[in-house]
Amino acid sequence: MTVKNQGKTKEVNPFLASFSLTPVQKYTEWTITGDSSGISKARVPRLVDYSKGSWYEMDFESLHLYSKAALQVLGYVLTHLRWNQDYLEIKLNSTTEPEGTKLAMSKTSFYKGIQELTAKGIIAYRTGRAGTYWINPNLFFHGSRLKTFPDNVLGVV
Repeated sequence: MTVKNQGKTKEVNPFLASFSLTPVQKYTEWTITGDSSGISKARVPRLVDYSKGSWYEMDFESLHLYSKAALQVLGYVLTHLRWNQDYLEIKLNSTTEPEGTKLAMSKTSFYKGIQELTAKGIIAYRTGRAGTYWINPNLFFHGSRLKTFPDNVLGVV
């Protein structure tokens, strides 16, 4: 999906069209030292994503239904996804990667795995750069989804 912004065309993650976040408001208690009257406590509100951590809604129990090729590509995605990034360059046998982290598989298996993950809505091809794919942040994301996608944050519960 592309969006025009000030005359420039910018590609947008297609998963964000139906993506919304409902944060939870949590309170942190702070101790404030006063003057001679004593110590007072203040409750400071802050927004928190509904599930803290890197994994959100992915159904890991159904992974046995995925092909071996799809699991290899998915494993690569999960281990190489950078902080607060919703896209990833996935290239077969990348020469820039250290030996232990290369995605070593046949070309046929690689494209079969990519096709399966695309069909399941886990990744989507990014047309701006070859070998780059959008990641579905509704399924998994490494970082703060509230800060990365502020336009998709709904009201506080």
